[in-house]
Amino acid sequence: MCRMIGIPRSMLLGQTPEAVWGDVLARRIFPMDFSQGGQEELELPVAGSEMLHAFLIKRGSLGNEQGEASHRFAFLIDIQHRREVERSLAEARDLAEAGSQAKSRFLTNMSHELRTPMHAILSFAEMGRQRAAGDESSHLGRYFERIENAGRRLLSLLNDLLDLSRLEADRMTYEKQRHDLVATIQGAIAEISALLQTKHLRIFAEDHEPLIAVFDRARITQVLVNLLSNAVRFSPENGSIRIELVTKHIDANGRHMMGFSVHNLGPAIAAEDMERIFESFVQGSHNAGGGTGLGLAISRRIMHDHGGSIQASNHPDGGAEFTVLLPAEEP
Repeated sequence: MCRMIGIPRSMLLGQTPEAVWGDVLARRIFPMDFSQGGQEELELPVAGSEMLHAFLIKRGSLGNEQGEASHRFAFLIDIQHRREVERSLAEARDLAEAGSQAKSRFLTNMSHELRTPMHAILSFAEMGRQRAAGDESSHLGRYFERIENAGRRLLSLLNDLLDLSRLEADRMTYEKQRHDLVATIQGAIAEISALLQTKHLRIFAEDHEPLIAVFDRARITQVLVNLLSNAVRFSPENGSIRIELVTKHIDANGRHMMGFSVHNLGPAIAAEDMERIFESFVQGSHNAGGGTGLGLAISRRIMHDHGGSIQASNHPDGGAEFTVLLPAEEP
């Protein structure tokens, strides 16, 4: 104690708090109203320097036979090391946040800068493919088609990076209105119809009367397309994908939810991957190739911003299942 405050023991013994620290600090250590005891953190000056040393002050009182306070006491507990650790952690957190913001700015700027020339490449590739279509003896049409397909995959990656940077910076905007979830599912199925044909897959989606909820249709369609694209990637050829509606569900907070599940007959998800696959740039141990590891991370953030959820599980009949839930009322 003496070493911490820079006062020799011989000079400290017998002194009043006022003599040691002055009236203001003495009143902080021994306040006028001492009946409730209590504690607080306080920095005390180190004698002979401009430094301060942090203590946790724990105070109390002892009563006599009449129940009156006869003695007051205060324990000074050294918390300087804890304060220094907290300060170091705060500085590390600030550095990490600054690094994350710099990364988000870089991703945003890079995505914007690359999207413009990519659109030009796609336009010229499409133009070349159309002009070469009439010449069956030429391989140019096939070459232009490959350029266009590769360009579209790269553009999709750029769009994912841009969405990720917006979501991490809380700059994603939503146009939430009342929409029919059933019609939204049908629209997403139509959007990936060409992808289904590449593996001769069928989608089974139950017919149902309209399910109305409040959501951004474009973003929920994005979630659906991500899940369906993954289902296509992991499904065996000539297999099937099943979409089932969740019409009534009560979550842990007692909210009424609705949504859907996407079930494919591909490999099951390893237990250690159930949550990891929702992290950015992370893919499951059974990844069949392709993908960037961004789709599920973006989908979970979109659902979070809608007050909903997305969870992965293994279906009892085999394969993986992803369940998406939205509030039945406006979040």
